Amino acid sequence: MREIFDAAEVAGLCGGDALIRWAAQGLPAGRGIRAFAAPDGSAVAVASPALSGHDRLAVHGEPRTAAPLVRDVLRAVGRSYRPIGGRELIHAVHAALPWQLQLAANFGWMERSRGRSDGLAPTGPDEAGGSGATGPDEAGGSGATGPDEAGGSAWTGLDEAGGSAGTGPDEAGAPAPGRLTAADGDEIAALLDAAFPDSYAHPSRPGVQRWFGVRERASRADDGRTAAGGPLVSVAAHAWCAPDLGCLAGVATAAAARGRGLGRAVCKVAVEDALARYGTVALMVADANRAALDLYRSLGLVHRPLAAAFFGAATAG
Repeated sequence: MREIFDAAEVAGLCGGDALIRWAAQGLPAGRGIRAFAAPDGSAVAVASPALSGHDRLAVHGEPRTAAPLVRDVLRAVGRSYRPIGGRELIHAVHAALPWQLQLAANFGWMERSRGRSDGLAPTGPDEAGGSGATGPDEAGGSGATGPDEAGGSAWTGLDEAGGSAGTGPDEAGAPAPGRLTAADGDEIAALLDAAFPDSYAHPSRPGVQRWFGVRERASRADDGRTAAGGPLVSVAAHAWCAPDLGCLAGVATAAAARGRGLGRAVCKVAVEDALARYGTVALMVADANRAALDLYRSLGLVHRPLAAAFFGAATAG
């Protein structure tokens, strides 16, 4: 195998595969992200530490060369990295390395690029389960708790505009989704802890670039004037974004507020913002979360089946 140090070369070898581009994160210096290719260029693997809850090894290519590449890369970067990629590919890699890899789970990757609108429906169901874009750990474990790829702190910055968004009703009196600020951090955390406790994206953990949300319709004071916005009832985040891909995560809606389209409204704002910033938006979603799958499809995202594996030697006999 050979190591690659140029993000453009990685993108070219994988045909622009969004999952590989996401894992590469632009191959920034000092982040510990490493990319490798098979000698003939028919397979690529990117080792990305602390990416959405795990050390991940994103894989693309032909099974005949991807399997030995995964084996060699794991020797180079360590056994904490979990291979992730197209479902058929990861199952084939596992079949070729049964004594080294165990299958973790099947799940989905959904993506949409700027200018692409086929499949975009005007309405769609709100998420039924409150689980977010990333869903529970593929193996059923808890969310991320370690430092982000750069070793930085958790989301603490204000909205670029310096103000809070999504805090009151729109012109028609309905709750209006928008950008949130650091001042909303405690409310975001409380909502996630109640509605989506397994979320990898969380104000207390590194990796999140920005939050979006919507508050309950503002109450009216006795004098008829609109009071401050009500409680935060739905949120979504951009987290672990690459220079050319925004990752949606931390999607959750309070149980009492579900079924009203608030989750879809927040996701629509977050998706449109990501498309404007990065050109591509993507997320991971559990296969069993049919409501979430329908929601993201209604926003124009296309589904791709993925699988993940982990290093673990099988016991003899």
